[in-house]
Amino acid sequence: ERGPVFVSVFSPLSLVITAILGSIFLDETLHLG
Repeated sequence: ERGPVFVSVFSPLSLVITAILGSIFLDETLHLG
């Protein structure tokens, strides 16, 4: 039963991390370009 719980917790967490990394990456590219 660890799988579904881990996924339900990891999914939104990964979305937040991806959004933060994406915003940082886009911010860097905007400064470079």
